[in-house]
Amino acid sequence: MAPKLRAVAAVPRQATVFQQKRGMAGGDEDDSMYVNWWDNPTNPDSWHKHQLAWFGVAFWGVVFYAAFGGKKKEAAPAAAEEAKPAAAH
Repeated sequence: MAPKLRAVAAVPRQATVFQQKRGMAGGDEDDSMYVNWWDNPTNPDSWHKHQLAWFGVAFWGVVFYAAFGGKKKEAAPAAAEEAKPAAAH
């Protein structure tokens, strides 16, 4: 029975090997080389990564709005009503 007890007791020591690393949980370690976009607006390479992501989202939002949402509805029916002569009373 002693060998089974040792095998069970060894499991917690092995479990530390499989412990999850929190690599994506915090900020980047090389974050000190990045600056805010308003501190250096002409050099996007030095901006924080999340600021680049928001600029990308804003850019594609403008493109999408210009392509699909910014179109005016067709005004032909209103123009046709104005072209009709007024009905006589």
